[in-house]
Amino acid sequence: MSRPNKDRDNGPNLLDSFQSTARFRNPIHMNQSTVKEHYQILILGGGTAGITVAIRFAAIIRINRLTTHLFAVEKYRKTLEKVAARKDIDVRLKHNLVELKPDSKEAIFEHMDTHEMVTIAFDMIHVTSPMSAPDIIKTSPLANATEWVDVDKYTLQHPKYPNVFPIGDCSRLPTSKTGAAIRKQAPFLVKNLLSAIKGEPLVAKYDGYTSCPIVTGYGKLVLAEFDYEGKPNETFPFDQSKERLSMYLLKAYALRGSIGMACCGDWGSSDSYRSDLGD
Repeated sequence: MSRPNKDRDNGPNLLDSFQSTARFRNPIHMNQSTVKEHYQILILGGGTAGITVAIRFAAIIRINRLTTHLFAVEKYRKTLEKVAARKDIDVRLKHNLVELKPDSKEAIFEHMDTHEMVTIAFDMIHVTSPMSAPDIIKTSPLANATEWVDVDKYTLQHPKYPNVFPIGDCSRLPTSKTGAAIRKQAPFLVKNLLSAIKGEPLVAKYDGYTSCPIVTGYGKLVLAEFDYEGKPNETFPFDQSKERLSMYLLKAYALRGSIGMACCGDWGSSDSYRSDLGD
């Protein structure tokens, strides 16, 4: 890929374009085509947030180094692939960042299959490093070989320590680590913890529900909801894989109330919102 000419006449100043968090967060104040015309912007990783940032501004997006698709669930992936094509985003998968050269503004990648080394120039780069549990957990007997807290993915009970019930970001639950997932896990944990205290069987089964609200443009959002099997587990009676203003407004305004209820300790009464539907 050729590098955009940043010395082109009348080109915007990149720092001016991103001069404040408020302006960066509000796409009304950003001209995506202008930024892409003059600058090479790389977005590496970051999950749903990384996809959202890339869709808004990026010329190239790098997903997690082991990822073979833009998004794990096919129903939503088809929409996001169309959005990437529409916005002329160069999506490259299974590229692992191995070196940054800030002086020459170059990023060095290794392809995870071919081991080919690829050098790409950039004007701005956003990197999300690989995630892990804190050292105090990785080195504890609670962790398994993956260095996350071991847990039965259905009962949420630790397989070795029956009085331990892990949920959230440090657990090895095979679902997206989102606020929606934690919010949905909590009631199952409470039910099974109470059953364990009473010496009763653990009958509550968490199905892996999680939610990823993906902003695809100003006033547009895809609300992905799915379970362990990657099957859509949607809240509303319409196709949530489509870009919708209603879902954008839900994310921007309505979910603030449900998140507030969760923070205030109301963990079980807002199921009509299907948890907080994302981060």
